[in-house]
Amino acid sequence: MSKEKTSWAVSIVSIIVVALVAFLSFKAFGNSESKTYDQQFMTSLEKGLEKRWSQPDKETKAAYGKYIQAELDNVEQYKDKNFKNSKLQEQAIAYINVLNESKDELDIFGSDEFYEKWDKTYDDRTSILVKINKIQKIKVSGDKNKSQLDELLGNGKSATKKTNSTDKLNSILKETSFEAQPKDYEDDTFTTYRAAVKNTTGADISDFTATVKLVNNDGVVVDSQYIDSEEWLQNETSQFEFMTDKDFSKTEIRVTYADFK
Repeated sequence: MSKEKTSWAVSIVSIIVVALVAFLSFKAFGNSESKTYDQQFMTSLEKGLEKRWSQPDKETKAAYGKYIQAELDNVEQYKDKNFKNSKLQEQAIAYINVLNESKDELDIFGSDEFYEKWDKTYDDRTSILVKINKIQKIKVSGDKNKSQLDELLGNGKSATKKTNSTDKLNSILKETSFEAQPKDYEDDTFTTYRAAVKNTTGADISDFTATVKLVNNDGVVVDSQYIDSEEWLQNETSQFEFMTDKDFSKTEIRVTYADFK
């Protein structure tokens, strides 16, 4: 074979090899980028829950830390993974975040603030589990673990209902306008403000307290008042009032406590 033909043949082979390598590299890269981890996350979530429940039941900072870490060791890796179901991915990230929040709360372990935050985080965590379970059923092994899961989901449903009702109540109060009442005497320094509010949350409220911030034209809070009610039934209108000697242009009302039936 002539040198020209040999050189030509080698060139063709080289081009084919380069093209094949490029194709295989692109395919491997594409597969890596497009791989999704929905089922792997669910399996790890289930494994993490079972590992958490297998820990000795102790009321110590170290024990609480082990409960959280048992789950994080299994699910934290999925924070930056791709999911086919975007809703599952959203809840997976939310769940990992709330576990890390729980971990941070251990810095104040033993204080009243810790237990308040821990209960709130527990409600948040179980609410997320309810959302995940709606997307894809969480499966655990053994009657004891299934009972534990049922307890978590039950709390999550209750917490979700409470959150939704509280959000609705805050929306109602946001639209509430207090009207100044005529003074009994001209030299009275305090003015009474009243508002009639209908409970359209869809739930009975056995006990309720809200903070009313009084804000002036400059956006400065000049006073804070409180309103409350007991046995505020669905679709029932209640009258709320407060007194102040401050001048203000608007109110900002926020629920501080509400117990829904």
